[in-house]
Amino acid sequence: MLGLILGALLVLLSLWPLAVIGAGRLSRHEDPGLAALGRLLGCVLLHLSFNLSFATIWGAIVLRRSPELVPWLFAALAIAQPFAAHLCWTLAGRAR
Repeated sequence: MLGLILGALLVLLSLWPLAVIGAGRLSRHEDPGLAALGRLLGCVLLHLSFNLSFATIWGAIVLRRSPELVPWLFAALAIAQPFAAHLCWTLAGRAR
C-alpha cells in the first residue's frame, strides 16, 4: 500500500511543472474568464508549492531538534496563509 501511495505521489510531482505551464498559458488567454481561471490555478499551484516546501524543510529540521515545536511550526504556517495567498495572487496577476 505504501508503494502505491509513493508511486502516485511521484506521478503527481512529475506532472507539477506541466500544470504550472498550463496555468501560465491559460492566464494569457483572450477570454477574461479563462484568463482569470488560469491566474487562479497558478495561484493555487504556487500556494501549494510554498506550503509543501515550508512544511517539508522546516518540519524536517524542527522534528530532529525539538519535536515539541512541530505544532508551533504548523500554527505559524496557518497564520501565514492569508499573507501567502495574497502574495501568490498578486504574483499570478502581475505575471500576465
